[in-house]
Amino acid sequence: MMSRHPWDVQRRKIVLGLAGVGLLAVLLFAFNAHAQKAPKSELQLLTLLNGTPVKIGTLTSTGSSVTNATTATPFTVTGGKVVMIECDGAAHVGPGSSASATATNAAYKPKVSAAPERIYIVLQDAADTVAMISSSGTVNCAYFEMR
Repeated sequence: MMSRHPWDVQRRKIVLGLAGVGLLAVLLFAFNAHAQKAPKSELQLLTLLNGTPVKIGTLTSTGSSVTNATTATPFTVTGGKVVMIECDGAAHVGPGSSASATATNAAYKPKVSAAPERIYIVLQDAADTVAMISSSGTVNCAYFEMR
């Protein structure tokens, strides 16, 4: 039997080491190629988690409280959804059967202060009404459900 030369043993170790490093490099590259990038903003994260906005209807107020059932073109609200509301003027809007601009009133809603500001609301499962009141003049608030 022939004995191996010490250089053959070293060469074999080097080749196996390089093959292992090459395999790790290929696996790392494949992992990075398939990894999802982190969202760049809260809006991107919200869209990834809840879907894209689909317009359901428009709330129109001329200074009095309106709901999805009493607006010019009534529409249905589905509870348990994340909704986006975008107004063309200043208004108070949120879930409930009536809206008020007075902070001490039980029907007070968060204010959408300027167009085209958007607010996102998570509706409770039992929520079936969204109310809105314009701060001044006629204001239209588009109602979107995230799907």
